[in-house]
Amino acid sequence: MIFTAKRMIRSNSLKYALKAMCRFENQYLYDTMKPPESLKGYYNQEDQFDRLPGKRHKKKQALMLEVLASYFEKGRRYTEREVNHILNQHHTFKDPASLRRLMLGMNLLDRTVDGKMYWRI
Repeated sequence: MIFTAKRMIRSNSLKYALKAMCRFENQYLYDTMKPPESLKGYYNQEDQFDRLPGKRHKKKQALMLEVLASYFEKGRRYTEREVNHILNQHHTFKDPASLRRLMLGMNLLDRTVDGKMYWRI
């Protein structure tokens, strides 16, 4: 899997390479529901994220968003209020709007045109 991700980076497909790396590292996450070790400095003792990785840390930011997206069930529709509630349970910096936007941008979540309903892709 890592070789595939490196090959994708060479072909200027960074977004897909990041997703491949996230999925590879998240095999541990899905079994234990704990954030991976590479995000160790970004979560507290209660396994809640306490800060968002900066713009220069695209891989860590993508991995964090993948972790947060794993808390949403595929096939279920959520209201904006439910999405905010789930996100606020797993981070302490209280900015669910930014997280929602980033998750939409990474194609982890999708929403209706009016923004009332969200779902995991």
